[in-house]
Amino acid sequence: MFSERFRGLRKKSGLSQEELAEKLNVSRQAVSKWETGAAVPTADKLAEIADFFGVSLDMLMRGDNSEIPQNRREDSPKKLRKVTAVCMIAAAVLAVLILAVLQLTGKGDSIAASSAVTLNGTGIVAVLAVLCGILGIALLISSIKRR
Repeated sequence: MFSERFRGLRKKSGLSQEELAEKLNVSRQAVSKWETGAAVPTADKLAEIADFFGVSLDMLMRGDNSEIPQNRREDSPKKLRKVTAVCMIAAAVLAVLILAVLQLTGKGDSIAASSAVTLNGTGIVAVLAVLCGILGIALLISSIKRR
């Protein structure tokens, strides 16, 4: 809250309300009202206060970065990378299950009959399963390393 940060900055600088009021060209009562939350300075005065204490307007009004919710930081790309990785791994598992069902029903004979993967229906599913798995694992590893 602004009033608490303002009071903390004044006390940290070792100034009385009267001294700060003098430096900001306002009354001591104005400083007192700002500290108690009874009033808020104008935008121009806020900018002057931020400059005086050497802080940003954002810090003065909202606090430092530790007060910003976690999801507003740069975690969104990491979260997206993890979700994508999990989806890719799930797609690979699904493709392997489809291949297993095709093999059990006898419709995947082309995989068993040849040592080379052909690009018929089951061959495409096998290639996609391998690619999805590799990409998913790579994304998951990269998202873990970037913590």
